[in-house]
Amino acid sequence: MQTTPPLSPATQALALAGLRVVEFTTAMTGAPAALLEAHDLPLAPIRRPEELFDDAHLLATGGLAAITLPDGARAGQTKKAPLFPFMLGGQRLGVRLQPPTLGQHTTELQIELGYSSSLMKTLRVNHAIA
Repeated sequence: MQTTPPLSPATQALALAGLRVVEFTTAMTGAPAALLEAHDLPLAPIRRPEELFDDAHLLATGGLAAITLPDGARAGQTKKAPLFPFMLGGQRLGVRLQPPTLGQHTTELQIELGYSSSLMKTLRVNHAIA
């Protein structure tokens, strides 16, 4: 007879408290927040994307990384972008590559997709691709 592996203390605490992720709101304070924090489970209120840049937790934990804007009026400027909200091996996943410029990989992608050189030329002439 196979048994189910035991739940971690943090999972047990969440199950016993009856907390569900869908109930987390910007009003997440008091006892539920204290329970999560007591078990070293990170939490943060659900925020609008533009509010992430001032988020105390992201600022304190290195959750924002510098990227260089590739195109447009602000091309070349460095701005902060939020990283994925989890860690692997105890480390945040950083920025692997900077954002590409418009059309930077178009030809390589078309070749991988099997486009003929005549089709690629037609698409470029007709401004269907950059």
